[in-house]
Amino acid sequence: MDDKVRMVYDAFAGAVERSRVEFRPWMREHHHPAEEEEGKTVMYVDDLWERIATEVSARGNLSAQTVQEDIIRSVTSSWDVLASECLNGVREVLSQLVTSIVDLHFRCAGDGNELRMIVQSIADGQLHSQVEMTGRKLADFGALEKRTVFTSSHARLRDSAAAILSHFKDIRRQADHTLLEHGALRQSPVPMGRTEAAKASSKPLDHVPVAGPSHSRESHTMSIPSSFTGQTSSLFSKNVPLSTVATSEDQGRQSDGPGGLRRRLVEQQRQRADSLRNANEAIQVALSSLRSVGFHDLSSPEQLLEKLVEPDPVDEVLEIMANVVAYLDIASIRFVDYITLHIEDYLVNAIGDKINAAVVANLDLSGGNIEERCLRWMAA
Repeated sequence: MDDKVRMVYDAFAGAVERSRVEFRPWMREHHHPAEEEEGKTVMYVDDLWERIATEVSARGNLSAQTVQEDIIRSVTSSWDVLASECLNGVREVLSQLVTSIVDLHFRCAGDGNELRMIVQSIADGQLHSQVEMTGRKLADFGALEKRTVFTSSHARLRDSAAAILSHFKDIRRQADHTLLEHGALRQSPVPMGRTEAAKASSKPLDHVPVAGPSHSRESHTMSIPSSFTGQTSSLFSKNVPLSTVATSEDQGRQSDGPGGLRRRLVEQQRQRADSLRNANEAIQVALSSLRSVGFHDLSSPEQLLEKLVEPDPVDEVLEIMANVVAYLDIASIRFVDYITLHIEDYLVNAIGDKINAAVVANLDLSGGNIEERCLRWMAA
């Protein structure tokens, strides 16, 4: 039975993982069909950009906190269904086990034996009651997870978000380098699950200390994302405007029609690529001239490019992506552990004692004259 229940738990954990948004820190136009995984929600930079800009146009105001929490809730809102499926899977395993035990005890009595049918009915009733009670507890936690975006693991959250954001920006810089060398952007699939993000960061996330904010890794040169304040009232600051993502000009341009916001982002990215090429050519000429007169200890072209070219306009979008991934890493582990822990405690470990007590009570197998009642039941 343990192996069958474990298989149900593993399937549940896999379903929770697949329910998460997989972010791609490049434009959809640069994707390859091989990057798409069936059943997985994939969101590219321009997908999120367009979503944010459309919301700003509709509402007139939007914060990074709102966007992040909306995406998180769009994921966690499906988890209660997955928890119910996990509970039903365990119920099926236990139902088969209970039936096999009853069959074993009454194998000589035949299928029509009255006592056998009574015991089977009692066992089925107890299993149903325990499943219902466990289901109510899981439903309460599912509603809480969907309603509240919260964790007390602030240090791990900040370090994880910083590592993932750094990884996303590295991918963008690699894209810039590829463009300078080959004149075209081409990205390979980079899944953004927990394990892959940990491998891509400078240190595995499993090694990130969680004792407190003073233990954040010194290897990070970037600042902690401003949307993580460490406050217990909210994980995300309410005062982070999405100024780069959606400007007042965007809000007023309703005539663009479907895809207009995305086209403008594509055009911005192309203009930035042109700036990179032009700046790189100028830098190479300047460096060559300086080296020809004896100056050799000079900054790398990449460092100079970062100073000469304006920041990538999608940096705010990358930060939102990183924050969401970091939070869902913590929340998904918490949810899977809570659900499986409660099923183990309230159902798997409890059902045997519940059935035994119910059989004794319903068949009146306590007190005096037990042998006489047992003989009467056996003769039935």
